[in-house]
Amino acid sequence: MQNINKTKEELLKEVSDLKTRLGDLEKFGVERKNLEKKLKKTHERMELAMDAGEHGFWDWNLDTDDLYFSPRYFTMLGYEPGELPMKLETWANLMHPDDQKIIIPKVENYVKNSQAYEVEFRLKTKGGNWKWISGRGKSYEKDNDGISHRAVGVHVDITERKQAEEELKKHRDHLEELVKERTEEVNEKNKKLSSQMKIFVGRELKIRDLESKIRTLEKK
Repeated sequence: MQNINKTKEELLKEVSDLKTRLGDLEKFGVERKNLEKKLKKTHERMELAMDAGEHGFWDWNLDTDDLYFSPRYFTMLGYEPGELPMKLETWANLMHPDDQKIIIPKVENYVKNSQAYEVEFRLKTKGGNWKWISGRGKSYEKDNDGISHRAVGVHVDITERKQAEEELKKHRDHLEELVKERTEEVNEKNKKLSSQMKIFVGRELKIRDLESKIRTLEKK
């Protein structure tokens, strides 16, 4: 009986050990999946960072509303990395009031419909100036219903390009104004010339009429 009891105890212990190992394996499997997800997220961030270069990028968890801003996201606007809260409100509050009305609803709609987008808007720097930003974003991790659970994107500083475009526009407007002024001057000169020509022609006709009358009188 003692040998049988020992065998049972050994079997129970083996079963217990197996359950423990199985639990450890299941725990390891969960941890492995979590690590794989983190690795995938890190890899995507690295790829995005490589594409972004000197530009800032963001990572938005649409389920928890958690946001990640890269260091360059802050320094681009004159802030220290992490100086502002990593929240959607931060982005919205920094935006120019005129752009808020159009851009925020547009971006929210793009994200809601899992559409890639590119928009341009102005963000306020720490020094109080405005910088033109090209915002690009794309949704990821879609479920079976086509709903995205994550969105990532980049901020590109396009202030110099916008300033160059503004300067070019000023030059074009100035050139158009000069052309308009010259055209008006030419038209005015043409009017004067036309008026002078009418007077000249009228005089010529009168002179010829008088000459004709004089010749008629001389014949008499």
